[in-house]
Amino acid sequence: MADLAAEASHGWYELDEHLNRILNSTNSFLGKTRHYSGMVAATPAEAHLVEAIHNHPEANTNELARVLGFTKGNISLRTGKLVARGLIEKYNRDDNRKEIFYRLTAKGQQLFDAHARFHADQHRAVYQKYLSFSEEERAFLCNFLHEYADYLHAYYLRKS
Repeated sequence: MADLAAEASHGWYELDEHLNRILNSTNSFLGKTRHYSGMVAATPAEAHLVEAIHNHPEANTNELARVLGFTKGNISLRTGKLVARGLIEKYNRDDNRKEIFYRLTAKGQQLFDAHARFHADQHRAVYQKYLSFSEEERAFLCNFLHEYADYLHAYYLRKS
């Protein structure tokens, strides 16, 4: 136990604490509906799924699960709800009738646009700080976060 305390004093504890603080702050809003525009309301998780579908137009359920860090079952449940609400539609490609793909409807595009404006306004200071970093610093930060997200995704898939 003393070895673990010594290791923690070398910085990983501080990293873990900051990451947990970010996750806890984010998680406290996940189930709450936000009105992103006059006509479209969604939870942050729904808005982020719409965002992922917009940003990854060739993504199937497996890829969306990887991008968002959700299980395939979770993506299936969430996409079903978004289809029922008219925000996205499912489709199969002619060259791949087995896999399901998704695209935004006009209403889903409205949500995407409103959610993007929300992030631009809400997180402007953070984005400006990020853009003040050198290209190498941004690449390092993004690579670290990407690897950490992949690690967590794999870890929780093993546990489920």
